[in-house]
Amino acid sequence: MKPLTAASVLVLLLATATTSFKHEVENPKPPNPSTSIIQFIADFMDGRPNPEEVDGKLFDGDMILAKIQRRPLEERAFYQYEENNLLRFWPPAPESNNPYPVVPYVIDSSVGTDCVNVIKDSIAHFEANTCITFQETTNLDQPHIIFIMADVFHVWIGRHYSLNGQENRIGPSCDKFQTLQFIGVALLYDYEELRPDRDNYVHINMENVLSGKEWLFNTYDMMDTVAYDYTSLFRENFRGGTKNGLPTISTLDPLDNYLLKVESRLTFRDMLLGNSMYNCTSIWESQCGTTSTTCLNDGYTGANCSCVCPPNFSGDNCENQIRESYYAPPTDGCTERVTTEKNLFAPNMSADVSDGLQCAIEIIAPQGLKPRLTFHTFNLQPRKTCSEGDCCYDENLQFRENYPESSTAYCGTDISSGNELTFDSQRVVIYHFRDSSVTTCGWSAALTFVSDPNCIPTEGGCTLGFNDISTYNWKSAGFDGTTEYPICSTCTQDMTGMPNTMLYLTSESFNVGTPPVDGECTDDYIQINHLYGRSEKFCGSEPIYFTSPSSSFSLEFHSNYITPATGFDITMTMASYCAIDCHQEIQLMSGETYTIESPDFKKKIFTNLNCEYNFIAPEGKQIKINKLITKVKVNTECTSDFLLVNGDGDRRYPMDTSTIICDYDTRIDHLTTNTNNLLVAYQKTGLDSRGFKMVIRAT
Repeated sequence: MKPLTAASVLVLLLATATTSFKHEVENPKPPNPSTSIIQFIADFMDGRPNPEEVDGKLFDGDMILAKIQRRPLEERAFYQYEENNLLRFWPPAPESNNPYPVVPYVIDSSVGTDCVNVIKDSIAHFEANTCITFQETTNLDQPHIIFIMADVFHVWIGRHYSLNGQENRIGPSCDKFQTLQFIGVALLYDYEELRPDRDNYVHINMENVLSGKEWLFNTYDMMDTVAYDYTSLFRENFRGGTKNGLPTISTLDPLDNYLLKVESRLTFRDMLLGNSMYNCTSIWESQCGTTSTTCLNDGYTGANCSCVCPPNFSGDNCENQIRESYYAPPTDGCTERVTTEKNLFAPNMSADVSDGLQCAIEIIAPQGLKPRLTFHTFNLQPRKTCSEGDCCYDENLQFRENYPESSTAYCGTDISSGNELTFDSQRVVIYHFRDSSVTTCGWSAALTFVSDPNCIPTEGGCTLGFNDISTYNWKSAGFDGTTEYPICSTCTQDMTGMPNTMLYLTSESFNVGTPPVDGECTDDYIQINHLYGRSEKFCGSEPIYFTSPSSSFSLEFHSNYITPATGFDITMTMASYCAIDCHQEIQLMSGETYTIESPDFKKKIFTNLNCEYNFIAPEGKQIKINKLITKVKVNTECTSDFLLVNGDGDRRYPMDTSTIICDYDTRIDHLTTNTNNLLVAYQKTGLDSRGFKMVIRAT
């Protein structure tokens, strides 16, 4: 990804919500067009001036906001389409029955043929993915966009009713990414980095921001109608405003940094936002006879009456999950989480990384160990002069022990072959940036784990108490709710409740390590080992709630020497299901045939179910499943809803001797146990599963 220059100006953050303007105009007059266009150049890389507000109109660098637009922006909570709101949105064409918005525009004679094609391709992209129509016009006596080629460029925020022509100045390079962004700004798209919930997804590395440009990363009190999107067209370059070539924006999960590359297209969430802002989805639903619930999983009704689905779902109603994440997995070959010793290296420049490289390798050493890197090769782009001295601008390698905070950057030949780096923390993130113009050989190193002299794990210290025959409490060492537990310690606890009981596990108090990052605990944690060889980790301070059809499980607690906390008090109740009797022990006579149906078989039950059935035949006999019919919701890896069958009488249902099913029409005949004991566990969440029916016989 190339650094921005005066000829490729960084598109500054657009604020479409509460602003810092201090003055209001009770009876605003239309601004003078001759003074409304502010001349400036914004080149963050060499620190040239870029005023936040000039004459009350320039906002966030290259976005122009007239005084008359301030009040609606200051007062709004979020953009909502209003037919008569001429200050914000482009309305339908006057005296037309067409309900869709129309954006009149002209292309100035200063724009060359190639750039005209870029502008029209960009317009076509919006028209193909939203209900917004652009109309080239000769009627200049109306609000319209004027595309102009200029060395100094900017765009007005939204439609400005008082200007018969608002200039959208395109830079000399006529870059499609910037052109799409500027068109979106004129339509009132928000930038992701301005959202009030931004800090839940990304970290702003202020230590890398040009002095005086910190205001560019302010957030504003607004509410978006779609989820945060790392890949949105409307976001800042991850090195925007940098003073040293290092990133100014890092994702909270280091393994998401690969998503911050520039792509010149609207994402699904961009399309959903635009179509929601301009009321397109409601119009299409009305025309097609659908509702907001016809398309599932955030899908929406499109112009052709078919569902437009997120990239991880498909089907007529977006009901089929293709992959777990909204985002496509990385293909750069250098984004990974490493927990075992191995050789690490940066990929050589190839077609796969021709648009630059942004790698993040998260290393997590086992408890009591620290990562060590022994370098074989190191050949990166040399330093260059930046606005604040020499820096690793075009390529750099960082070792972030306090990720997402930045650390010292290495480049050129800063690290010699044979050099060893041993880190102080159990976790370190290797961050490697390489501009698309760079073709160096990169680096390679051997990762090993070495003993941490500060951490010798000690076993024990946790306490187990019980309130009655079915309720237990497990507490961290010395737990009193305020004292921190011992660092670098570990505890384990095996639990087996009474037969035919399920597990309810809750936390009376829980404060262990740091909160999870994208669902992963990175230091201290509690682990529940339960059915089918599965385990769940919990960390941070959110309360725990966990259930299982079987009360046979084990607990683990691990702490390192980095982040001690006040610990935990966990309550475990092992009892039969209160509302519905579906924990049963059934003694079979030799030759007896027995039919069992779950309480929800072919019925709607408005409650979750955790059931376990224990069938016991006489000694020396076996149990044969003559018929099994399942109506269990299909779900990824059978995590939420499942049916588990074990023929060895093992209430942990190990993978090698158990069968797990999550299918709506599975029919199995003639399975025979190895012993006289058949165990069946059933878990249901929500309303989609409709249970199972099983016919068995003692033989």
